[in-house]
Amino acid sequence: MTLQIRVVLSQQGEISVESTPTRKLNNPEDLFVAATLNPNSASVASEPLISVYIDVVPTSPSIFTSTKTTRREVYNFARARVGIPAIGSEPGTPEDVVLYRPDSQAMETSIRNVAFWREGRWVTPPLQVGCLPGIARRLLVEEGKIVEGETLITDLKAGDILLLFNAVEGARLGKICPSNGQA
Repeated sequence: MTLQIRVVLSQQGEISVESTPTRKLNNPEDLFVAATLNPNSASVASEPLISVYIDVVPTSPSIFTSTKTTRREVYNFARARVGIPAIGSEPGTPEDVVLYRPDSQAMETSIRNVAFWREGRWVTPPLQVGCLPGIARRLLVEEGKIVEGETLITDLKAGDILLLFNAVEGARLGKICPSNGQA
């Protein structure tokens, strides 16, 4: 069993440690192999894809979108709007939602950084949009597997393949699903 470990520091200086089961890793010997895949190749067909929805309401960037905190309301509200369970209610979270700013710039998903396939490479939103400066994101940028660039939510459509990544799961592929009618 794989566990996610979370260390929480309260405002009073108290530390607690929590563990949560995570889904089995697809490729534990190379957590970031998905970042080397071309989404138009045949090898993508064998990858289990995360179902990803586009939020129906923009999210304003804040200190809570650009730093890791326990204040997760903005993410759970986005998940509720598209009809998927709250974060932590199911191990591995096989569904996710893309958040975007009021000016239509894509930011991230509710628990992962994201990159979009553009002109033969993976493009992740720049930190200036208000996304989390995640560890996996930094590693992938430093290794040249992804580059920063603006992506507008209006450029995304059902069926697009996305690269989703965080330090717990590594890199995984997702697919934008049609709106499920939630609002």
